[in-house]
Amino acid sequence: MSPLTPQQVLALAPDDASAKAAQGLVKPAKWVTLGAFEGGLWGECQGSGAKPYQVLVDANGLGAKCSCPSRKFPCKHGLALMLMFAGGTGQFASDPPAWMTEWLAGRRDRAEKQAAKREAAAETPAPDPAQTARRHDARWDRMRDGAAFLGLWMRDLVRQGFSDLPARPPTFWREVAARMVDAQATGLARRVEEMQGIVGSGRDWPSRLLGSLGRTQLLLDALERREALPEPSQADLRVALGWALDRDSVVDPTSDDWIVAGVVFDQEGPLHERRVWLQGIATGRTALLLDFAHGGRKFEHAFTPATQVRATLAWFPSAAPLRAVVQQPPESASPAPAGRFTGTMQSQLEAVSERLAANPWILRHPFRIGPGRLARDERGWHVADATGTRVSLQIRDEAAWLWLAGSRGLPVDVFGEWNGVNLRPLTVFFDHMWVNLADL
Repeated sequence: MSPLTPQQVLALAPDDASAKAAQGLVKPAKWVTLGAFEGGLWGECQGSGAKPYQVLVDANGLGAKCSCPSRKFPCKHGLALMLMFAGGTGQFASDPPAWMTEWLAGRRDRAEKQAAKREAAAETPAPDPAQTARRHDARWDRMRDGAAFLGLWMRDLVRQGFSDLPARPPTFWREVAARMVDAQATGLARRVEEMQGIVGSGRDWPSRLLGSLGRTQLLLDALERREALPEPSQADLRVALGWALDRDSVVDPTSDDWIVAGVVFDQEGPLHERRVWLQGIATGRTALLLDFAHGGRKFEHAFTPATQVRATLAWFPSAAPLRAVVQQPPESASPAPAGRFTGTMQSQLEAVSERLAANPWILRHPFRIGPGRLARDERGWHVADATGTRVSLQIRDEAAWLWLAGSRGLPVDVFGEWNGVNLRPLTVFFDHMWVNLADL
């Protein structure tokens, strides 16, 4: 396994606490066994229990595993193992134990099975076009019926006023959302749930609710005149209504070295959502990988914030292409370079405006500020660029204080998600390393 530098290893840490804890474990006395070969690293680190933790690092893509209960990736034990190898600390054996070779074999088997599934899917006969068209027409009819009901309901809402909405029971909203689900328009159901969440949340909630109603009405109008829209806008309409994307429809394959600028995990019941934001080094393109997993199932590819991966992406049709899929498994992963997320508030807001003009139903936008200064006032946390323009932040206090302490109050590079109201920072860059804020 090719050694990384200690700085590169620390750049892989999910947060400062993990990096600090890992440095405290860079002591041969803490380790029962250590080993390295071309496939990766392994070791057994003595914890508080009687049985040491088994720590494994795969040289291909820097995958890692540890028997400790930590949910961070990589955990402090994996980081410490890489730090010891990078710094030449301890004696590393060259004959891997069975549990190391079995883990690597399992990873190879899963990769081969995934490749076989892709090949089998490619060989599956195409469905009958006429039958598919009839099924799609029936769904469009159900969506139009649901949209007609929702339009009347929203007009009644505006005509009656918003004053009594905070006192409405949850069923007032749930029944309408359920009707949209029955109409196979889950995107409309999510917008009704968004309206429910706005009511009573902050002093300006009536104006924000009116904005949400307006955006939803725009979606209903587009559905009514769907056939007159250009194909890229029809694709955006399908996504906004909740129509599952067809991976066979992707276009424009793009190979590049991609910085994993941010990774966000959200969960609703047993359904896990993962958003991976990638920044192309050569192309400058930003990509969103949106994946879902149910229950205990794992996501197909692993992405660690602040790493760089070589991959080929393809883009779903859109008037403002942003969402993509990985066409081939990432070839390698390494610490992200110390590149800057350049961009003023004005340039980023202009980019958002252009994107919304092409696709008005995008819910989250990539937002890069380089550099930005964190501050707090009576309205909460915000970040300001060199021009003094600022945006409010959606950030937990512990993440904000970590940012403020690490940056020593100085401007830093920031990447996050903009939702039209505030910015959710995902990663910041200071002290020559990326810091992941998404999990805090």
